[in-house]
Order: sequence, then structure tokens, then C-alpha cells
Amino acid sequence: MPLNSAKQWENPLSPRPPPPSSSSCVSSLEGHLTPSGSLPCPMALLCELCEAKGVGKPHYDVKLSHAVPKGFMFFFYDVSVPGITLDFKGVVMILPGPSAYATLREAHQAVALQVLQKICNN
Repeated sequence: MPLNSAKQWENPLSPRPPPPSSSSCVSSLEGHLTPSGSLPCPMALLCELCEAKGVGKPHYDVKLSHAVPKGFMFFFYDVSVPGITLDFKGVVMILPGPSAYATLREAHQAVALQVLQKICNN
């Protein structure tokens, strides 16, 4: 049964056994900490949460909006999850990385973090 809103999600940071990983979601959530003691990357956490809920993997559409003279880059995003009718849309602001790939990866991480925050706040 598909979820109709983010309000039906439980808090992804509440203690529970980690779901099984897939090749595209390689982060372990045991205790919600990696061996180094830091939280897993937001994209992996969102992917694991979606898989645990059985709603499918998130699909990201992230596009550069503009950059400002102080160096910040703004990206529009639209994240859809197959089992949820609600799409998550918004804007993230990041500083550019050392390469185009690193910058886009950082934008995706910022997007996943915002989506997780939206899920937790509803």
C-alpha cells in the first residue's frame, strides 16, 4: 500500500535493527553510526529508510539554478519515491567542490538531508 504523505513515515533516527543493504545502498545503520563514529551519508540513510518502508529507491532530479559571487551554488531538486505520491521539491545551497563530480555529489547529499528533514518534521 503506497504512502500518501511524509507524515506516515516514522522517525528514521529512532533505534531499530538496520534493514538489509543492497548494492546501491551500502551504508550500515547499526546504531546509526559508521565505524568512525559519524552518521552515514544522507543519501545512503534516505535509501535505507525507503527500502525499509518498502516504497522503492529515491530518484533525484538535481539541476543547477545559479551561483552567486561569494561562491555559493544553488540547485533546484525534485526527489520522487515510487511508493509515495508526494514529491519532495526545493532548493539547496552549497559551496562548490574540487571538481564538477564532487560538487554534484555534494548537492545530492544536501538534497537527501533536506528530504530527511522534511520527513522527520511531518
